[in-house]
Amino acid sequence: GRAVLSRGRWAFEGQWVWRLKDWIDRKWMSMYQKLPEMELRLPPASQLATATGPQALEMLRHAPMRCGGCGSKVGATVLSRVMSSLDPPTRPEVLVGLDSPDDAAVVQCPEDKALVQTVDFFRSFIDDPYVFGQIAVHHSLSDCHAMGAEPVAALAIVTVPYGLEDKVEATLRQLMAGACHALRHSHCALVGGHTTEGPELTP
Repeated sequence: GRAVLSRGRWAFEGQWVWRLKDWIDRKWMSMYQKLPEMELRLPPASQLATATGPQALEMLRHAPMRCGGCGSKVGATVLSRVMSSLDPPTRPEVLVGLDSPDDAAVVQCPEDKALVQTVDFFRSFIDDPYVFGQIAVHHSLSDCHAMGAEPVAALAIVTVPYGLEDKVEATLRQLMAGACHALRHSHCALVGGHTTEGPELTP
């Protein structure tokens, strides 16, 4: 390979420039390949995580670093297992929803209707995720009812407490099962949402 080196009024070209650049690049990258050991710092364990006992806490302390990308999402495997175990309510107006997940949901609106939108988000105040899922739905839909609107489609945003994978999955499944039950009762479709991990349960 060949490369060009320029600095101020000076310029050089040739294979030796390429070899010099390659040496500089490799030296720079080596600085980030042999890193000193770092102390593992996990977020404070929530009550749901501590419920599994000291052994679970010890496992959490030695668990691999959690991914913080994409808003610290719940793992795709956990989310897929949870959603496949549920039967989310749907409606004919939903053109793209959880039956064929995409980057966003698509819901058809009649020309003679107005779209009413609302969002709610609050911290858990009970220890039962299933019941809390129902409460969150009723609390959100009450704003639609107050506006004289018919609930058609809902998006769920959930923060699940840090914990072992099976505990995170169980909590998310219970919460979403309760939410789906309440949505189905109101003939409202669940069309998507977003999940994260955090210090406490918040739907």
